[in-house]
Amino acid sequence: MCVTIAPEGAIAMAIRHDFAFRVNPANQFRVDGLMYGNAKTSNGPHNFYSSGYSSQGGFGISGSDSDGASSSGACTSSSASSSLAFSTFNAPVPIFLGSVVSNARARAVPGCGFVWASAEANTVMSVREGRANRFGRINWRPRFNTGVGASSWGFARDPVVIDFLDPSTDSSLLPEESRKLLSIGAVNDREVDAGDAACVVPGTNNARSPIVEWSDTSLSGYLCDGSFEILADNPYLLNPGTLRLVARDGLIVDRLVDGAFAQLSSKLPNVGDMASFNLPFDSVFTGEIDLDYDFSSIIANPEVDAVFGFDGGGDAFAQVPGPLPLLGVGAVYGFSRKLRSRTKPQI
Repeated sequence: MCVTIAPEGAIAMAIRHDFAFRVNPANQFRVDGLMYGNAKTSNGPHNFYSSGYSSQGGFGISGSDSDGASSSGACTSSSASSSLAFSTFNAPVPIFLGSVVSNARARAVPGCGFVWASAEANTVMSVREGRANRFGRINWRPRFNTGVGASSWGFARDPVVIDFLDPSTDSSLLPEESRKLLSIGAVNDREVDAGDAACVVPGTNNARSPIVEWSDTSLSGYLCDGSFEILADNPYLLNPGTLRLVARDGLIVDRLVDGAFAQLSSKLPNVGDMASFNLPFDSVFTGEIDLDYDFSSIIANPEVDAVFGFDGGGDAFAQVPGPLPLLGVGAVYGFSRKLRSRTKPQI
């Protein structure tokens, strides 16, 4: 999915995640979704949405839903949208396929005095698979683009979680700290200007806009002040790993690449290097992440109900003429954080 970043005082994000996992041929499915977000501008309305989705059935069921909101005023605009889709197939391999999509855009145009815009979008889908093995594989395919222009910041987030329920009582059998299998985070937390020597195109006065993009063909990025992380450290994963890059002033200041991502180490910048990278997908790094898990050592019942949760979302903020103080950032997003805590389903 492509997003065009407005040239000044803007940030844009697109987050899409496709997933698949093999399922029991006799299963019934319960699918629940939640889409929520905010669009707000300094001289326009504050619009938000929160809507749910639910479906239940055996193989052959499918569904989709979407929602969104926007706000605009003089020299500002913001929009947020969310959607989900899924389908089930019983042949040749019983499989559940789905996707969650979130888009957040905010723009504040220079020359208008003090103005700002913010947006948040999130999509959450949970799938109760019914009776399932305590071990298996989830195939997770991220696709996102998060880019930052002047006087703006934002982040993306993408947890994948699992739980096993007692089929008689519906009570959780996993401690909360063992439920998250994967998280991906992309953060850009400072605007770029031509005064940042390490954050301009070499030989020019043009600021380099920070961006992290997981496309159909590659994973690439450039960071000025920010970070990119893939964390899969659940102790019940058979293939755990961490990929973490942290940048300050356009240079890598912290780095960890291990486990399932160790083969990418030579392709990523080291501490002290310019914070840019480009990893075309190939036979070694396909752009998909397989999460092989085995909870049989702590889940005694061989026929438990499995619940999978997939979450994609991001925040966007843009302001002119200058960066918003930290207290101001908290004020802008205070309402959206409260909304998330009230509405986000827990599994």
